[in-house]
Amino acid sequence: MFTAKNLSPRKQTFLESEKPNPSYLADAELSALITHYQTKLNITIYLSHRTQGWEKEIQKLQLKLKPNETLGYIYAVHAKIAVPHFDVLILTRDKIIRPIQWNGRLFLSLPYFGLDEHLEVCDLEQEEKNSKKFPETPQKTQRICATLGLLHLKELLKNNAQQLKEFTLCFQYYPTWQDEEDEPRELCQFFFPSPQPLRYSEVNSYNKILVEILMNTEAAEKVAVKGTSFWVRSLHKILIDSIDIAKALGDQHILADNQKLLAALPEFRKKWHQEFLNADQKRAAMYIQNINFYLPYRNYKMRKKVFDTIGVPSHKV
Repeated sequence: MFTAKNLSPRKQTFLESEKPNPSYLADAELSALITHYQTKLNITIYLSHRTQGWEKEIQKLQLKLKPNETLGYIYAVHAKIAVPHFDVLILTRDKIIRPIQWNGRLFLSLPYFGLDEHLEVCDLEQEEKNSKKFPETPQKTQRICATLGLLHLKELLKNNAQQLKEFTLCFQYYPTWQDEEDEPRELCQFFFPSPQPLRYSEVNSYNKILVEILMNTEAAEKVAVKGTSFWVRSLHKILIDSIDIAKALGDQHILADNQKLLAALPEFRKKWHQEFLNADQKRAAMYIQNINFYLPYRNYKMRKKVFDTIGVPSHKV
């Protein structure tokens, strides 16, 4: 029998008996949960019913936002699959943020702040230097992307978007993987996530890579992912290289912004890592045989809330 310390009876029962293949959130359940969190946490989340052409809808929503307002945006990508993939964004008046890295296309033509195309990773076995593909994703269990996305939005938007403001980084920088002869040099838009939602990650290496990106003060750090070793460039090095390029280009705006962030990085690193350790303690309690069940448990709990509290019949609880 599985036993763990400091778990509630409900969690203990779940880990001992469920070990589930979770059911995805049906549309009615997702809508009900969005309404519940909006009322409870005083946040705003918009569930798109479009199957394509989200760009115009996103831009219209942005125009309605005040300078200090944030909006969660959820949309489904059907793309010839039985169960649609739900992706999430955070919208401000002047930014589009993708807070979760899912491997695969975003299906948007709009520029956004994220992880997926803005890291410089080297596969040591294939010697693919300066590859831009993030080598991991936080979701392992199929069909609960809507749960993972909604949990991220809930965390980042609650308390007047406190985590988004205090524990994330959102900035532009010049990458080194662009050819020096490229004209004009293109800016990348980088989003580094809050540590609290990382407790929902099912994949240890996803969290490990993010910790190394932030905490490492050298040029790069070796990280093993599924038996493959990667060199992952540190945020410290990314900023230093961008500052050098901005100086050469005479871009005073990016130069000042990157220098300010680099100066603030040690203090940010300290408070971020402490929050990560606190979040990781909750995650660490939900293991069975090296499999983490924190996200499936939250999926189960959210769907049970729909059934017991909100009043929408669940298709399977």
